[in-house]
Amino acid sequence: MNTFFDQRNQTVTIQYNIINNDLDSAQSKDDVLRQLSQLPTLVTQAAENGEIDKLKALDVKNSVEKAVVTAEMPEAAKTGIIEYINSAKELLEGVASAGGLVTAFTKAVEAVRKFF
Repeated sequence: MNTFFDQRNQTVTIQYNIINNDLDSAQSKDDVLRQLSQLPTLVTQAAENGEIDKLKALDVKNSVEKAVVTAEMPEAAKTGIIEYINSAKELLEGVASAGGLVTAFTKAVEAVRKFF
């Protein structure tokens, strides 16, 4: 028995589950840093797809990039990284279409707590 789905005219948005799975399976600080480095690109894509306002995306991306820069420092402060990620997450709270990003930020905080 075969089942077919007519998917014409459907739009696929950003697949946040990939980064969420990668953050869940992180085994080291370097793994987490690689995933954090992908977050600014996801924010840009979300803005380009109309999922979040472009001006808000600039603020979110700025906070996420600060988290990445902080994480790259030799003596990275866990609290600083988490504060920047939480700041980005707070900017998106209440934006229903940004739920995937908010989940990614939550997973990022969990990974930072574990490895930094």
